[in-house]
Amino acid sequence: MSLECLKAAEILKSHNVDAEVIDLISIRPIDVDTIISSVSLTGRCLVVDHSDPICSLSSEVIAIINQHAFSNLKTNPSRLNLPPHPAPTSHHLAENYYPTADNIACRALEILGIHAKTDQTLGKVNHPKDQPDRTFNGPF
Repeated sequence: MSLECLKAAEILKSHNVDAEVIDLISIRPIDVDTIISSVSLTGRCLVVDHSDPICSLSSEVIAIINQHAFSNLKTNPSRLNLPPHPAPTSHHLAENYYPTADNIACRALEILGIHAKTDQTLGKVNHPKDQPDRTFNGPF
């Protein structure tokens, strides 16, 4: 979800919102200091995780935030995960399953209390949503 979060940060710039994106390269050990530092700076948090919301990395990150930086929060930490049902088996079913940069930007704007449309910012995605963006160079 890092690529989508970086795209969402660009969308948010057009709404005068400076978003900090943290890519947790490793989850064990997890970089607690970076997470706490970011939350302490912004007072807000949206955790985007490409997994089911139950017993996920996002739930662990929010637990860490609540444990170590609760007094710095201006609003509840939020998360954006995959829907809690099986992964789609066709491109058509995948259209609304995977979070996109627009979904992320909309959720971030909601957290800030800003009501704005972002769906026109990115235009049409020209690849199936269940395949990585063409800029992704990582291993599979």
